[in-house]
Amino acid sequence: MTGNFTTVFGKTKPVIAMVHLGALPGSPLHDASRGLEGLVEGAARDLDALQKAGFDAVMFG
Repeated sequence: MTGNFTTVFGKTKPVIAMVHLGALPGSPLHDASRGLEGLVEGAARDLDALQKAGFDAVMFG
């Protein structure tokens, strides 16, 4: 497995971050006033911060 990481990331121990999406429509904590655009804006802000911090990869969930 280490060889795969080295091939993809150029290092044996990449730092992989996670962008967590906010509550989706239909769930109790969803902010309907912000809608899907609010979810996308929040995820984009998080992604931008992680990229600036120098993470090697990002997963979304």
